[in-house]
Amino acid sequence: GAVNDEAPGSLLDELSARQRTIMGLAAAGFSTREIARRMSSTDAAIRQDLSKIYRVLVPNATEADDLRTRAVLEYLRRQDPEAGHS
Repeated sequence: GAVNDEAPGSLLDELSARQRTIMGLAAAGFSTREIARRMSSTDAAIRQDLSKIYRVLVPNATEADDLRTRAVLEYLRRQDPEAGHS
């Protein structure tokens, strides 16, 4: 698809610095509540950010998808373009 034709990091450029921080914490395994606490935010605000992040990183998601997992994998893949190519 068109997503794969982009430079590895380009989708991440669509995320705000705050959203990239949230994804970094999510990728590290922190729960929504833990992310909210670390960022001095609320669960609801973090969930709203995550929803926006999912729309950017997993635009063609289906109801069967685990959005958080797919978004984290996409984030990590784009974080380190060399990952998986060792």
